[in-house]
Amino acid sequence: MRTPEILPATPSLFDHAITLAGERSSREQLAAALLAALALLRKMIGEHYGYGPQRSFDTLLKTKLITCGLDHIRHEGRARTAALPAISPNLAASVILEDAVRNCMLINPDQIHVETAGAILLEHLIETLGAPPDFGQLLDRIRTGEQNRKPPGDQTVSMQ
Repeated sequence: MRTPEILPATPSLFDHAITLAGERSSREQLAAALLAALALLRKMIGEHYGYGPQRSFDTLLKTKLITCGLDHIRHEGRARTAALPAISPNLAASVILEDAVRNCMLINPDQIHVETAGAILLEHLIETLGAPPDFGQLLDRIRTGEQNRKPPGDQTVSMQ
């Protein structure tokens, strides 16, 4: 017996969650909640699949930002980037989106579904901000708690 494809559930899950989160927060708070959800998704990819798929996820985000930036150049004649919100996310919006991430990882653990979730979150972040953010700043924000983490094989020995 063949398992049915669940991919359509991922966009529906996130579109509904983002709509609910948007109803409970300001645009800036929604953007902060979308960043928190992207950070959680990236962290879970690293924990469940490892460093390589996590870097692949980063590349997916970078590619989408480049594509969106090129679209802005084509339509507006110049590239522009949006500043990331400096506030904390609204608690209700953050919980809704983080639950959507956890449900996605539970229901659709395949890498294609997880990448689809990341793409949806990023598209809504860009829409909420009005322009794509700078990739370096985005990556700095979603790399929560990874300051001391090293990729596999990078074993530094302390000589104390």
